Amino acid sequence: GILSGSVILPSTPLQYQLRGYDIEGNPFSHLVSDFLITFEYPDFQISLIGSPMVVVNPGKQSLVRMFIQNTKEGPKNLVVSATVTTTVGIDVEFVDNVVSLIPQTEVELSFYLIANNSVIEGQMFNLSFVVTDECTNVSTYMSFQAIVKTPIEFNVADKTSNSLLFEWIPPNIPGNITSYTLSLDFVNGTITTIVFDESTISYLLEGLVPYQLVYVGIIAQSDSNKTAAN
Repeated sequence: GILSGSVILPSTPLQYQLRGYDIEGNPFSHLVSDFLITFEYPDFQISLIGSPMVVVNPGKQSLVRMFIQNTKEGPKNLVVSATVTTTVGIDVEFVDNVVSLIPQTEVELSFYLIANNSVIEGQMFNLSFVVTDECTNVSTYMSFQAIVKTPIEFNVADKTSNSLLFEWIPPNIPGNITSYTLSLDFVNGTITTIVFDESTISYLLEGLVPYQLVYVGIIAQSDSNKTAAN
């Protein structure tokens, strides 16, 4: 079978003694030389969900979603903690930064980036997402970028058991608004993008079911090649 854990090995040759019980309940003891034993470090794959660049708004918080995958075959779950290396002007807030990873599966972990009012439109930040295995202290890093955009006042104006009504106010950016792009992430892998003309400031999303989770983003484009986004 497979043994998992962490040990500090001495520098001299040694043997391991495996002790246990067979399927009939009989005890056994087996000596194994050190050259037959290998220890594997955990291996994680990290990916950013949605746009490859995170949008932040001055004085507001922005949701960031990550997939973390435990690529090992097992047999045990790995408990990992996540941190984000930020920079001046950006703070981070986790709901829960500790997750348990089943072998060869992935989980979603989310956090908020909070930009203060000193950040400037168009400013970009290089950030790092760090996952650390709590048993071995092995860390995996992923770098990503955040860009500051003028926010759009966006609200859920009404909701029923099977619909959501979204409304927004045209943002104050240079030029005239030419289009709005609404992005709908239904969590099950389906992402829908809808483009509206400048006169549209609401959208009724129908065909939902109670307690269905939908992530929504919006971008406004002007004829001066400027954008606002949430």
